[in-house]
Amino acid sequence: MAANVNIVANVKRLMDVSKRHFVPAPKVDSSLVSIKPKEDLGLVPKVDLKEWLGFTRVCFCKKNKTLDAIFKQKRMVLELFERTRSGRKNCVYSGIESFEESEERGNGGEEREREGVDLGELGVFKERIIRVLETRGFGEKRPLKLSNEELLCLLGFFNQEGVFFQ
Repeated sequence: MAANVNIVANVKRLMDVSKRHFVPAPKVDSSLVSIKPKEDLGLVPKVDLKEWLGFTRVCFCKKNKTLDAIFKQKRMVLELFERTRSGRKNCVYSGIESFEESEERGNGGEEREREGVDLGELGVFKERIIRVLETRGFGEKRPLKLSNEELLCLLGFFNQEGVFFQ
């Protein structure tokens, strides 16, 4: 949640409030925070917020796992593949080979299909994910330890490789 708020607002802790100041007393202390929208200051990064929210949802579903472990799960690869493929019907991304072009260059119609998913295309898609993580040095990092700037860069690298999250 902090990463999502920090992308659109500046957050500043003003003071801590002891649990003893509440009736009935909660089990934890609280903090009073100030949230000022970056929009007013012209500081909001140029990012599709739906794409950002989808990306952070994926990254922080298991925040203590490494990014390699998160993105190499079969279920995650398949889910991202489906999201990307359905999103491509409505959008055109320049400089990225379409899946149809990839298929034409592929293995001459010998693709096996499982549940409507071409395993050849899925393999190419997984390679794109692995390439981003390995070549950019993010594979062994944990989302919890990354700054918003690093997360934004990683999202940009994924989008350049044709991996989308909305």
